[in-house]
Amino acid sequence: MPTETWRPSAKFPDRYEISSWSRVRNIQTKKYLKTFLATGKKAHLAVALTWAGGAHNLSLSKLVAETFLGPPPKGTRLAFKDGDRQNCRKVNLYYEPYIPHESAESLREKGQAMSPHEITQAIWKELIPETQELLKKYDLLAIAPRVHTHGEFGISSRYLAEKVPQNDG
Repeated sequence: MPTETWRPSAKFPDRYEISSWSRVRNIQTKKYLKTFLATGKKAHLAVALTWAGGAHNLSLSKLVAETFLGPPPKGTRLAFKDGDRQNCRKVNLYYEPYIPHESAESLREKGQAMSPHEITQAIWKELIPETQELLKKYDLLAIAPRVHTHGEFGISSRYLAEKVPQNDG
């Protein structure tokens, strides 16, 4: 089993440390902060951090990802390898390519219908070079028009996680 690693929070390096096992502690007091289930569009784990005279609820998965993976590259979103939004451990998080559904929708509103090929090309132009290389390497771009998840065209995170080896992603 991998050992737990602690790093200063990417957002608050002087106040909090984040663990690769998704724990948060106060640097000065060494006390661990409790997580809670935040509800809304998508339920997720959150933690209340204090600064500027008040408590602010932040997503635990985003804190872990930004601390261990860095800020999200343009054209990506945070994803969970096992699909469980409550598993915020570093080994379960990665950034996946993402083009909001609104991109294709806004073109349709302007009277520009998009074929699956055009959608693929629109997605391709927005991807970061590293992601383009992965898609080329594993010949995944060809399947992009056939995958439709949650109202978005593109490659699902589960499919990508299954096809791209751990050391490449």
